[in-house]
Amino acid sequence: MTDLAKAFDGRVIAMVGNWEPMFHRIRGGYRTDDERQRYAREHSPELVRQLADEGINLVLMHGYKGIGFEREKPDMEDTRRFIGRCHERDILVGTYTQFGTFFNETFPAERPDAMDWCQRDQLGQPGLYSETYFSYHRNRICVSSDAFQAYIREVVRYSVEHVGTDLVYFDNLGQMPCYCDRCRRDFTAHLAAKFPTEADRLERFCLADLDRFAIPAGAYWRPIHCMGSISDPLVQEWILFRCAQMNRTIEGLRDFLGTLERRVPMAVNPPILYGDNAPMAYGIDWLGLMRSTRMFFCEDGNLTQVTADGRLITQHRCYKPARIRGNACLRFHSPWTVTGRVEPELVALTEAAVFNDGVLGAVKCYGEVLRPLPERQMQYIRYFKDHAAYYAGVEQVSEVGVYRNFESLAWSWLAVWPQLTIVEQLLIQSGAQFSYVVDDELDDLDRFRALVVPEMQCLADEHADRIAAFVERGGGLLVTGQSGSRNPAFHRRALNVLAHRLGHEIENMALATFIAAGAGAAGDRDYAREASQRLDRRWSFGSGRVAWMPPAEMSRPLDPPSPDHLHTMIHGNDYWDVPANWPAMLDALDWALGDGRWIPMDTPSKIVPQLARPAQGDGLLVHLVNYDPNERADGMSLSVSRSLIEPSSATWQTPEAPAPSALKMRSTEATVMLDLPPWDHHGTVKLSCESLDSSGVTSCHGDEKLAASASIDDAPRHRLLRPPCQRTIRSVLGPRQ
Repeated sequence: MTDLAKAFDGRVIAMVGNWEPMFHRIRGGYRTDDERQRYAREHSPELVRQLADEGINLVLMHGYKGIGFEREKPDMEDTRRFIGRCHERDILVGTYTQFGTFFNETFPAERPDAMDWCQRDQLGQPGLYSETYFSYHRNRICVSSDAFQAYIREVVRYSVEHVGTDLVYFDNLGQMPCYCDRCRRDFTAHLAAKFPTEADRLERFCLADLDRFAIPAGAYWRPIHCMGSISDPLVQEWILFRCAQMNRTIEGLRDFLGTLERRVPMAVNPPILYGDNAPMAYGIDWLGLMRSTRMFFCEDGNLTQVTADGRLITQHRCYKPARIRGNACLRFHSPWTVTGRVEPELVALTEAAVFNDGVLGAVKCYGEVLRPLPERQMQYIRYFKDHAAYYAGVEQVSEVGVYRNFESLAWSWLAVWPQLTIVEQLLIQSGAQFSYVVDDELDDLDRFRALVVPEMQCLADEHADRIAAFVERGGGLLVTGQSGSRNPAFHRRALNVLAHRLGHEIENMALATFIAAGAGAAGDRDYAREASQRLDRRWSFGSGRVAWMPPAEMSRPLDPPSPDHLHTMIHGNDYWDVPANWPAMLDALDWALGDGRWIPMDTPSKIVPQLARPAQGDGLLVHLVNYDPNERADGMSLSVSRSLIEPSSATWQTPEAPAPSALKMRSTEATVMLDLPPWDHHGTVKLSCESLDSSGVTSCHGDEKLAASASIDDAPRHRLLRPPCQRTIRSVLGPRQ
């Protein structure tokens, strides 16, 4: 048995995408006047040679589009021959598999039962794919159909065993609310299994007869999935049912792939980070899906950039959650390159290399695949591939965990998502080294120095206990707003469970109390200020510290969400900016940490650092990403705490100057300061220790108490790099002094 998943490990991946078959190009209206000639060139040996020369090592090609398996086999033969040519040049090839729709003009000719697979709207009509692309000739499929699941398995088998794909990619995972007879039956069975007794049902719904329940529905001008908050218990259970239904389907496909002789990994395209409520609108539990996948697409449209009004748009919200489940994202970057300006693309590639496990994403797609890449873009791709151990498979070093949970983000999404977003924005731009934490990781909090809980209103008792235990053992905690004020069912608690576990009482207040601080009548403003003061507290608990703050204050207007083409309520990224009260929030975070951030910045910056431990060899890496494509970084210094590492040498390298050059170090009592040469979009400092003690372990002459508590691998390692919660680094990224 061949395990193709290992072929992706430890590699910097530069991808191009070309997954539309000829039928869809013509029927969908995407053709050019020379489309058939272009199609031939896109499958030619000449293109394969070009892609290899450009540094491309993954191509995502067309496979099954939902037109009809037999009808599509000739195009799949073109892909099979293309794969053979790519494998000769060490290029991996994944194939597209349409998961969510079929073409109603062609598919039923092969499967007369196809209309039985359809999703049904609340009026019983077959669901169309027209809400996105006005594709009236495509019907949506419901994953509850056993016939569909058997069919798609045979497509996958053919793709792996005959076509020879290295990666199976499922598109269109989003499931619109479905009211077919199967979903009605399965939802009732879900309720019966979860609430088996009359007492259980009465407690949850105040109604015991499950036959009286219908799948929640709205009106055609205001569909059910535009709800701003979800307190209705039946709607909550319906959302959980739909998410579990999709997770089981993807888990089943993962298990099926594991039975094939060639074991290939899976990628999916879930509708995520659009600014809406994905569990409600599409039945998508992103973190749950990633238990079965290796990669995923994100088509949120939030391209990496510094906006005209000076805001920083990054992919941290996409890349960092992926690392929780060992996934990476295949993002589009091609809109940058079409403009003729390559600098924004270089920033996006750098960001992906540093934060996305070395997966650079889609560097060109569709009609752009024949266009040669600019030399500077190839230069960056070569650099990242030549230094793969600095990007792929690295251990990101984090001092702060950011806690997020499903219930808060699903039941109270209109309030919680904006709060989480602007707190994330502050952490990104202030140099805080952070990773996300979810419920099943709360037993492993000791790897962090502090935990941030940003407006996570719904909190289970056992999760509050684990957070409190972390603080009692010596961890820091920063909590904002009404975190812990509700239980996982969105019931408001009489006592805030998290504050109570930490020995305090916190008043329950509506988020609107704080948002209106400067917008209402004088009395309203006074009340809001007074409420904020009552919520702004700091105290010790056990060996740790707690800083509790009012909600983060929006520095940009948060306009009411507007209906998009799905009638789903959506927030854009116009409010993405650091909070207006960022100085107070940073002060609270530094206080919770005890001795401040590892890389503190006096003001929010467009230059973002990331600490990492290389996949191979020793040392500590400090990756720097300059997000402003129009400004060189010049006259900057980096200061590193000597309690972390007593480096014997420091080197500097960039894609423009890949050979490491020595940096002069200036030591103070507490820090080592490094002056950085001018650089464009990316630079990396590597700190090394060269002296070995008698056991063959690198000796950095740091804090002996920390060294004694750190675990040591058999291979030589910097003993002060483990465990992360005991590391201390103080760095200043700013003008040279």
